[in-house]
Amino acid sequence: MLEPFDHQLLDVRVAILDVEARDGLRAPDFRLYLSAAERAWAGRSAPRFYAVWTRKEAVVKAASERGLRDVARVDTARGDQLALFDSCLWHTLRVPVGRGHVSHLALAAQPHALRFHRVPQSALEREISIACADTVR
Repeated sequence: MLEPFDHQLLDVRVAILDVEARDGLRAPDFRLYLSAAERAWAGRSAPRFYAVWTRKEAVVKAASERGLRDVARVDTARGDQLALFDSCLWHTLRVPVGRGHVSHLALAAQPHALRFHRVPQSALEREISIACADTVR
């Protein structure tokens, strides 16, 4: 039998990263998902579109199980590091992931200090292949 516990003692912090390869997508192509203000800010600029999109998608991935259906409900008009979703304020930080990609991290709580370290692609491929080999057995 499980013992009761005090939910107030839990310190749950959610962080989700969304990474997108930057290609030819633009804000006007996403009327269903971006507000008029977001489309106006991004205009025809692909980097601006991806800045809005990765922030919204990271928040949805962290806060919802409905996927793209909820992207339109994320409000990024609060500033370049804040987004509002279902009355909850999320912190969104740009993460450097290299040329040709845009990425944002969605955090439920304001971070005190973050450090990012570049990991060689070969290390990631090795870890993925090891994980796959472990699950195949």
